[in-house]
Amino acid sequence: MSTPYSPPELTIAHLSDLHLVAPGTLLFEQIDTWRRTREAFATAMAHEPAIFLVTGDIAERFHEIRPAADELLQEMADTYRRTIITIPGNHDLQSDFTQSVYVPGGTVGVAPSSAGVTPASAPGDHRGTVPLGEARISYGPEPADSVFETAQLRVISLNSHGYRVAQGHLTDAQLEWLSAELGRSDSSALQQRTVITLHHPPVANPYIEMRNIGLRGQQEFADILRGAKSAGARIDAILCGHYHITQAASIADVPVWVTPAVAYQGDPTVGRGRVRGRDYGFVSLIRFAEDRDYSALAIKFAGAGAELFDREIIRELLP
Repeated sequence: MSTPYSPPELTIAHLSDLHLVAPGTLLFEQIDTWRRTREAFATAMAHEPAIFLVTGDIAERFHEIRPAADELLQEMADTYRRTIITIPGNHDLQSDFTQSVYVPGGTVGVAPSSAGVTPASAPGDHRGTVPLGEARISYGPEPADSVFETAQLRVISLNSHGYRVAQGHLTDAQLEWLSAELGRSDSSALQQRTVITLHHPPVANPYIEMRNIGLRGQQEFADILRGAKSAGARIDAILCGHYHITQAASIADVPVWVTPAVAYQGDPTVGRGRVRGRDYGFVSLIRFAEDRDYSALAIKFAGAGAELFDREIIRELLP
């Protein structure tokens, strides 16, 4: 009797909420988020991940960081010889995401011709070679919607919008695209580990004051996951950011990991009606064993917990 195919072990580095500020300035007049981002990549790389996934809030709201952010992310891809896949968060301008996938050996703003990968602004199906092996990259209906896949791994990245509003959302076109991608029945799709990334978690924040700042339309999202799974689709994990806390949850029996932020963390001990930030920097490692076993680890790499702000909650200014 033949045994079911099981992909090999795989580690993913998961970063979120970099909150890069205009070069030469400090976040909350205290944190050099550019330096902290470099430290985050170095910390994660010590554990030899196969790929870096960055789930939004590359920028601090109202700060002009492009093209410097593109240069930094391309530098990290080149330095560590790893692909970096990014999506926008609620602090990021949609127009900034002319590039969302950074491949080793590429150039800023234009994907490397030697790898055969085109910029994220171009639709279609493109193939090239990356450290995980032969890779295919295709793009969806919104900026930074993408599918990155190798023989081992498929990453479906979704732009959950939400600029300057409390909740994120997916459009009908995005939901249809996600359903179609999950519904693929070719042998490669059934053998790959499948990870979905989006900025806004499709699960409620346990902190009561922020319970309604995740993804709007969670039931519709769950229905798509259930329908795909009932048809035989493999969905191993959903990775998110946004909450600035560590959270493990599930939706439609799919594990959800909300990574704490690179830039700073929320303090859930603050009183009702208030939000408080503390100086800690975190990265996460997502580990898949040879079967469907999954584990996630948050690693603190910076900060001593100093208070950065303590203010009344204003929905437009939530993390």
